[in-house]
Amino acid sequence: MTTRHLSSGVSQSQVFDELESFRSHDVKWRDGRSFTLAYSAGAEALAVAEEAYRRFSGENALNTAAFPSLRRMQQEVVDTVTAWCHGDDATAGFMTSGGTESLVLVVRSA
Repeated sequence: MTTRHLSSGVSQSQVFDELESFRSHDVKWRDGRSFTLAYSAGAEALAVAEEAYRRFSGENALNTAAFPSLRRMQQEVVDTVTAWCHGDDATAGFMTSGGTESLVLVVRSA
């Protein structure tokens, strides 16, 4: 593995060019060429999601007391899924970032 240490910053265009080169070998999910890995809801939905991420990516969902907006968003998602699954007032839920955290919570809740 080669590690580069930059002696100075790089331009925004250089950053994005390198990121695009990283992505060049990824599955082409935007073209419908993936199965269960990523899904496209269309360009308009993607634009909304990207803008929402831009607006909230600095907030920390680990502390919803400090960021009640994130708690509200999480609760609305949990409420929606509860309704879809015909849950009742005793139904609870929590959003995770995926991976190990999600698996541990599944095991603990079983």
